[in-house]
Amino acid sequence: MNRASVVLNKLWLRLSGNRFLRVSSIALRDGTEHEVVVYSSNTFQMVGQVTPWGTILVHEFSFLSKKMGDYVIVHESAHNRQWFRYALYPLMILWIICPFLLLSAVAITIQGITAHEARYFVASITALLASAAAFAIPCLSSWFVEFLADSHAIRELGMSNILEGIEEGRALATAHGLKRPDWLSRVFGRLTHPPLPLTYRICQFLYKKELDGLRK
Repeated sequence: MNRASVVLNKLWLRLSGNRFLRVSSIALRDGTEHEVVVYSSNTFQMVGQVTPWGTILVHEFSFLSKKMGDYVIVHESAHNRQWFRYALYPLMILWIICPFLLLSAVAITIQGITAHEARYFVASITALLASAAAFAIPCLSSWFVEFLADSHAIRELGMSNILEGIEEGRALATAHGLKRPDWLSRVFGRLTHPPLPLTYRICQFLYKKELDGLRK
């Protein structure tokens, strides 16, 4: 990993309230070596991430549980192969526009009530629908990208191994006194990540034979 990339990762982690620890080389399940950035934080809310420039970040506690580490690496490696994930970044701008559209809908509605003109209500409904779309499009796009990464991990590792890894990670975080994510982080996580059980149920429908073979 070159010096410029390391500097970018340090800045990225600092902005997100995390601490850079080191660059490590790990072996992926197919045997290939891959460099990842290991970081630390006081809150165990982000176990792994792929940066906009394609670097995989992994929380230090992920390596204390093999199952947790496997899940994080397989999941984030799947993200790193998703060229279309870059479309998410400009889509996130819609979340900034959304409140303004919503405020416009409220203002137009008030004007309509004051002026007693139906055309204001048509404009208000249009602004309200545009606001809903601006909110939903980034959420659904992120859910799609996360679904693909989790479905790949489920087919590679098996759902039981992933669930055990997550529980081991949570237990380690608690044992080491790490804080739980705040409510805002949990809400953001739900907006951007589909529930894992839902992903598994869809995988059971789409990849039943593959999952059955994994269990044998």
